[in-house]
Amino acid sequence: MPENVNSKPMPASRESFSLLTVDRAVSELRRGRMVTIRGSGGTAALVAAAEAATPAMLDEMAELSHVKPELAITARRGTVLNLRTETANVLILKPAQAFSAESIRDLADPISDTETIPENLSQVPAAAFSSEC
Repeated sequence: MPENVNSKPMPASRESFSLLTVDRAVSELRRGRMVTIRGSGGTAALVAAAEAATPAMLDEMAELSHVKPELAITARRGTVLNLRTETANVLILKPAQAFSAESIRDLADPISDTETIPENLSQVPAAAFSSEC
């Protein structure tokens, strides 16, 4: 058996740190938990999967972020809901009154009844935030 064996330390994973972070965030979202996404400009967004929205989660999000929760939907979903007016790929929906957990789930669910669209809903194209987040 050779006396001088050159061994090199092997990283725990061959994936880059950023890919592991994304995988972790996706896993947390699938479990119904909130995650923070930080942008390069120092901005951050507290996000959760729409399917997992509960009144308690929305209250916690509002308390942690100090703003009413908003809903991001794809432009395709916005078109189905007759909400899309911009050419962005993602729309941010901001209600005049706070969203209920049920309305968030209904707006995001492609097979739900779309008659529960809140009144006075403003739309912001997410492209306005793409350089920040």
